[in-house]
Amino acid sequence: MLRKWICFILILLFLVETRALEANHAVVKQFPGRRMLFVWNSWFLDGDDILSYPDRRRALLDFCHQKEIEIIFLNSEGIVYGDSEDRKNFRRFIREAHRGGMLVFGLQGNHWWAIPAGSRVSGQTNNSENGWRYVRRVVQFGMFDGIMDDTEPYLAN
Repeated sequence: MLRKWICFILILLFLVETRALEANHAVVKQFPGRRMLFVWNSWFLDGDDILSYPDRRRALLDFCHQKEIEIIFLNSEGIVYGDSEDRKNFRRFIREAHRGGMLVFGLQGNHWWAIPAGSRVSGQTNNSENGWRYVRRVVQFGMFDGIMDDTEPYLAN
């Protein structure tokens, strides 16, 4: 199972197209592809996050527009662990991003999600079954254009 995850991650890395900035920052080389942004601090349990404040949501969308970012990978924890107000904030943000022509993917990852339950790995605090439950909740939310799984199994112990 671990080999399948590693192969999947490697395939994703090869499929992602990027633009590169030369070291001197004077000349930008354009490469075909799309600009993408990972946003991990979209939701915090204490409410001090991007999506809880309209001015922060607007600033993020303005930044994406200015930098020609077409895809936002948005931490989806607020969908699974948040309340109805948090989910409302996600809906608002995703609608605004879609109006601006951007795609929004649910971003998630926990290194233990690559490890099956009952594996008896020392220090194991989570497992792949919990990861799939998380994914199903994000899919049921129904507003994301896709899901980006940033599980990094090499961090498990």
